Amino acid sequence: MEVVRFRRVGYESAGAARESLAAFSSRLLALLCLPVALVLLVRMLLGLSLLYPGLIGLAIVTLVTAFATYQYLRGTTVAVLIYGDAVALETALTLVRRPREKERHWFHVLDVKGSGERFTAVIGLDTLTFDRSTWHAFDSLRGTLENARAMNNRSDD
Repeated sequence: MEVVRFRRVGYESAGAARESLAAFSSRLLALLCLPVALVLLVRMLLGLSLLYPGLIGLAIVTLVTAFATYQYLRGTTVAVLIYGDAVALETALTLVRRPREKERHWFHVLDVKGSGERFTAVIGLDTLTFDRSTWHAFDSLRGTLENARAMNNRSDD
């Protein structure tokens, strides 16, 4: 028996994951810099100091962007690995880490519900929603998760 890996669209490799991360971070950074730039513009038009408000605004924007990017990396499931009745999830954070720092936690599939373009799977304590548009081999992923759930149910008897 071998490990079967299913990948999310856009996260086929570490390079693709880094591109997606860069796109997320740059969009967020641009969005957060807009209010700071507007405040600085108003202060400039009023003849007020720009240095300290600008530095404080930049520091806040940088911290919020770093925190949000970390949460995005930690919360985005990019790969599902299935070995028999055990399932491991890889997040974007594990994909961009060095190989020796990766560790996998294996869980059982507790439930698979839904049909058509979307289904929900309960893996360990996490409930994940899979969309056809965001996962390669969507039908195969669903079938393999259902088989893992059936194998888990048989082993519990």
